[in-house]
Amino acid sequence: MSDDEIQAHLRFTPRWFELKVVDEETLALICRNFRAGNDSQAEHWRYGAFMYFLDQHSVLTAELCEGLFELGGDDPDFAMGTSIMLQVLARRECPDEILIRSMTHPRTLKYSHWPRTDPAQIRQAKVSLGAEGYYAKYGFKEGRRRKDQTVYKEMRELYGIHFTRFRAVRDSVIESPRA
Repeated sequence: MSDDEIQAHLRFTPRWFELKVVDEETLALICRNFRAGNDSQAEHWRYGAFMYFLDQHSVLTAELCEGLFELGGDDPDFAMGTSIMLQVLARRECPDEILIRSMTHPRTLKYSHWPRTDPAQIRQAKVSLGAEGYYAKYGFKEGRRRKDQTVYKEMRELYGIHFTRFRAVRDSVIESPRA
């Protein structure tokens, strides 16, 4: 496949370039790796580019959070787009307006009940209970870590990290009189 065919297959929209999630250099690298690899799923490559972008940016601006949330909402792959949106919601710097909007967005609505907890509390619970006690307490059979349970629990912890603020914002919106 030519670079143009690969780029068309991967479906990076102009919005990816506007937000600088992908630039020409990154796209050329993705095309080289796509050609050398055996994964033809476009959403895997887009999500990889997104995660690389997050790794390079330790703090996001409110505008960038908004743009990335919309980017996930507009993605043709429902699961991958939702994952992008949840990654944005999990950021401490995610503005309250996006948290509020996520409560009614079709892709993130079902995740609005997840409690957010502090990562330090999760680490402290693991240390105080020990590995077996922690996994037994949080639903792992016989206190052992199985692969399918590990993925579920770690994803829940990842996406549940900062939802305490989300609940506080949600409750303040519900309790406050509408103007």
